[in-house]
Amino acid sequence: MTLKGMEAASNLSQETGHPGNDIRPCIATLVETSLSQGEIPNRNEAAVIIASEFRRIGQTYDQATQHLEYWNQNNKPPLKYNELQKAVRNAYGKEYNYGCQNPVLKNYCVGDICPFIKHVKSKWKKVQNFVFIDYGWQNYLSLVQTLIYYTALPYLEIKRRVGPGGRIFANHKQIAESCGVSNRRIGQQLDTLQTAGLIEYKPGLPLKWKGLASEIKRIIPIPRPTNPIIQQLKERKK
Repeated sequence: MTLKGMEAASNLSQETGHPGNDIRPCIATLVETSLSQGEIPNRNEAAVIIASEFRRIGQTYDQATQHLEYWNQNNKPPLKYNELQKAVRNAYGKEYNYGCQNPVLKNYCVGDICPFIKHVKSKWKKVQNFVFIDYGWQNYLSLVQTLIYYTALPYLEIKRRVGPGGRIFANHKQIAESCGVSNRRIGQQLDTLQTAGLIEYKPGLPLKWKGLASEIKRIIPIPRPTNPIIQQLKERKK
C-alpha cells in the first residue's frame, strides 16, 4: 500500500500540476481505485472525499467535476451524473474536511512516511506568525481584520490541515465564528486584507444551486507594511 500510495500521489500531482508533497497519498490511491456498488467504501462517500481533495489543492469546481467523471468510469457500475454533481456541490459548498482517522482513508494510509503530513509540519516550523505583530500590522488594521488574519485564518489552516499559506475554502459565517466576531461585512474585511497584500481572496457564490465557498490564501512569509499600503488602509478607515 505504501508504494502504491506514493505512486498514486505522484500520478495525481502530474495530472493536476500540483506539488507532489501536498497531495495526500490516501486520497490519490482512492482516485485510482475501482469501487463496486454495495461494497466498502461507498461510492458516493468516496466521491465527496475525492472532490474535497481537489477543492483543497485549488482545483476549480469544473475541474473537480471532470476529474470525478474520469474516476467514475471505472466504478462498477458508475455513479449517475446527478450523483457526481451532488458530490461536487457538497465538497465545494459545505467545505468537508476528511482527516487521517476517517474510516475510508485509514484503509489507504501510507503511515509515518506520508509526504503530505511531513510537508504540513515543516511549513508550520518555518512560519512565525508573531512577526505580524512585530511588523505592526495591528496598528493599521481594524480589530476585526486583525482577528480574522491572526486568529481565524491560522485556525482554519490547522483544522483543514493545509499548512500556513494553504488554500482555504470557507464561508463568511465560519470565518466569523473562528474568531468570535459578527459575520456582517466579513467580505469587506477580507477585501481590505487583500488590499494590504496579506491574503489572496476570491469571493464565493452564495447561490444555493452552486454554493461555492470563498477562497482565501494567506501570503507567506508575512510581508512588511509599506508606506503606500499604510496610506491605503488609513483611507479605508475614513
